[in-house]
Amino acid sequence: MRFLLPIIILLSSSSIADTINLASADYPPFYGKDIKDQGPVTKIVREAFGAVGHKVNIKFYPWVRGEKLAAECKVDGMFPPWDKPERRAWGIFSDPIPPANEIGFYRHNDNSEVLSDLKSNKDNISVGIVNGYVYPDSFLNSGMQTKVVNTDLNNLKKLLRKRIDLALLDKAQAKYLINTQIEEKHRNRLTWVEPSIQKNEQYLVMCKKAVNADKKIADFNAGLKIITDNGRVDEILREHGLL
Repeated sequence: MRFLLPIIILLSSSSIADTINLASADYPPFYGKDIKDQGPVTKIVREAFGAVGHKVNIKFYPWVRGEKLAAECKVDGMFPPWDKPERRAWGIFSDPIPPANEIGFYRHNDNSEVLSDLKSNKDNISVGIVNGYVYPDSFLNSGMQTKVVNTDLNNLKKLLRKRIDLALLDKAQAKYLINTQIEEKHRNRLTWVEPSIQKNEQYLVMCKKAVNADKKIADFNAGLKIITDNGRVDEILREHGLL
């Protein structure tokens, strides 16, 4: 009966694999319930856990709710928040998940004056931001006026109507939204302002009180290394136009 041994070992290994329950949000082109593969970051998370034998159950929520569920351990964790002290109070952070967010401003082409105000008169500038997002300290301490809405798309639309001077968001996400959600005749009216103000790594964060939280993070990091070393991460990013 020695031929049964490999089958028994395989069954034993699969029976101890965990299903990881995670929250995320909609932030295309990186992740979201209605985009291809639910986004490249989602695909990387799934394949990293899969490389070490875990299944992943992912549900998408508005950002504030998803983070609250993770902080209260109503799910195992969330991806991919930026690293902030208030999140380390409740969560264990993974190694960075590519790609990093490049954060900066978009402006309306007709508002070139805002470029000089950025250098000398920041108090005059109104900037659209999104409820629940974490923003760079350099921006929060700049003195610029913030106008809060629920989505980055809302801010881009306000920018088109010149109701704000700048919109602060990720460069790749802005390009995606402009190319998919803004009428073609208006797309060239919005311009990225160089340079970006910050680049932020993205992470998986596991609730400290989740069952086997430390092991789940360690397993994820091991799986992420496997699919990074074998070139799969770059392949996923290339498929989604983010490499």
